[in-house]
Amino acid sequence: MSTYPSGPLTPLGASLLAEGTDYHLWASSQDGSSQFYLNGALAPIAPGVPGQDGMIVTGERGLGSPPFKHIDLQAALQDGVTWTNTVYEPGQIDLDLEAHARTPQALQALIDEWKGMWNPRTLVRLEHITLDGGYWYCDARLLPKSWGDQNKIEARRLRMLKMTHSCRIDNTFWLGMDSTCSFSPSYESFGDKFTTPTDSGLGDDWAVTYSEGHTGHVYVAESGGVYWADSGNSTQSVVCIYNTPTDTDDQIITVNMGGSFDGVTILNEAFNDIWGRADSTGANGIRVRIAWTGVIIERFNDGVPTLLWFQPLLIPPLPNEPWTLVCGSKAGSPRSFALQRSGIQILSFTESNDGSALGADYRYAGFGGQTAGGFDGAPMASFIPVAGFAAADNEAVATVSGFIQLTNVGDQDGWPRYLVYGPGTFSFADGPNSDTMISFGPLEDGQVALITTLPRLRSVVDLTPGTTSPATASAAQKGLLQSLLSYVTNGIVGALDQLESLFGVLPPQTTTSAAGLYSLLNGRFSNPIPGVETPSQAQPVLIPVTIQGGNASSKVIAALTPMRTCPA
Repeated sequence: MSTYPSGPLTPLGASLLAEGTDYHLWASSQDGSSQFYLNGALAPIAPGVPGQDGMIVTGERGLGSPPFKHIDLQAALQDGVTWTNTVYEPGQIDLDLEAHARTPQALQALIDEWKGMWNPRTLVRLEHITLDGGYWYCDARLLPKSWGDQNKIEARRLRMLKMTHSCRIDNTFWLGMDSTCSFSPSYESFGDKFTTPTDSGLGDDWAVTYSEGHTGHVYVAESGGVYWADSGNSTQSVVCIYNTPTDTDDQIITVNMGGSFDGVTILNEAFNDIWGRADSTGANGIRVRIAWTGVIIERFNDGVPTLLWFQPLLIPPLPNEPWTLVCGSKAGSPRSFALQRSGIQILSFTESNDGSALGADYRYAGFGGQTAGGFDGAPMASFIPVAGFAAADNEAVATVSGFIQLTNVGDQDGWPRYLVYGPGTFSFADGPNSDTMISFGPLEDGQVALITTLPRLRSVVDLTPGTTSPATASAAQKGLLQSLLSYVTNGIVGALDQLESLFGVLPPQTTTSAAGLYSLLNGRFSNPIPGVETPSQAQPVLIPVTIQGGNASSKVIAALTPMRTCPA
């Protein structure tokens, strides 16, 4: 990646950055290979100084307001007009730029890279930030009048080139950071917040088993949470099983991580464990082992582990993060499992055989961990402290209601987006302060859909993993399905659509309606979240939401992208 200027932040730049007066503006290519800091503390401070080759803005026009037009009506004999609406044209930005470099060759390379980045067929991201107004960005496209005033004759000798750069914002507005919120059914039949301090162990509700030869132990700290008392430098493990079982084999177990993670030593790392479908001792059950680098899921039969699943982690476990194991995640499939991180499912699978134990003796749950033994006498590393534990039966909920909280810091109306995970029927209020509920569903387990409330966009998009997009079969798929159809259905009307659905070609709702998932949307959104004059005036709004017939996999993730005519 090329960055201009390429040198480290100068002392003057550091002073300006701390001062926070100037706005920061930079441009990045679509593929991320080129980045130019144009204004602010990160821009070239002293042109011609080593490491300070780059572009600077000496003037700008259009950064503050896009053009617009009024849509009016006028009768034949009417004086004046009747205003009906106002629409914005694409935003246009003109930047007066100076390119500086230490050598003629460096100047030419700088100009070539700047012009090459602004291919009119692609977009370049402009980003603007101030301490008081926050972060705003837009995707801009080159306009043909750019660079017409550049002085080519003297540029290489002066090692400086002045030019006017013009670009447009296709969708008019500057965009801010999304406001997001999530909602899902809450499951907690029993659990522990670990607020009662202990010297050793977790109290009467827990059976704690340590590895042979252990010298450390778990305890509840005065400030709350389960910690490991270090002793020695060997690898040691603990299993903590709650003494109350669930009523069924289908379980939901949530462990809330506590403070910092120091679980890596040379040649070793610590683990946090979640136990489900365990017996009262932890010799049998399903163990999720969460490491710095990945997740390991094993079944235990009389203390003997068998690997079921491994998945790397791009982001290591974080403090205060909830992790949830779902046993029996798919209806009718008792040996299906899913793992959620901060409410988002990160993996799911079904055991390939019947090796894991089921039945009334294997309905306990808990957590545990393993320390990382120190190398050559170095101290051990502990697993993440545990701030809370909860477990419940994974049963369908009749109805659960709550609120989505969003904030619009833009000056334009904000239209929420809802990403919904089945199963269940989802209902949303038509914006803030509205009693009108708009429903969508029912979705089946595993189905995912995006609901967009902006009227001019497609309202429902099927995002279910494994479906073909667009939702039609390829020629090869059609041939296979037609062959199956001729063998097993004798041409029964509608059977092909049903087989397409089973093969992940069409959503199952298509068999009853040509509109597919869109047919499940009952109502139209018409009430956005109003914008504000300045971001400091923005206030959170609550939008009622309801899920019917959901389970642990059901979830709503709401997002709103704020829009402004100019960066704040």
